Amino acid sequence: MTDAVSFEELLGSCIQYGVVYSSDDSFCLMQQCYWDGVKPFFLTDRHNGWFVHLASGSVKDILIKAPHALEYAVFQRHGLTKYHAHNFNKMKAKYGIVT
Repeated sequence: MTDAVSFEELLGSCIQYGVVYSSDDSFCLMQQCYWDGVKPFFLTDRHNGWFVHLASGSVKDILIKAPHALEYAVFQRHGLTKYHAHNFNKMKAKYGIVT
């Protein structure tokens, strides 16, 4: 059994609760989440991270499109169960984004 959702469901969720970004250089679907250090939780009243569901292209471009900074940028590589979390502001600094 899988907990995978269709692209259409994911897109709808990100339109309603997150960010959908598409340009000539980048594409991203991300949502606010609560990261507890192990896994993300969605649709909570507490958010400390951006969970990147899908991304392609320029990481800098994608980081700039987040409406506001949260503590973490969280993602999961395709087909793997492990989550990765990085400090959002440190990632922005790494890519030369000054806010």
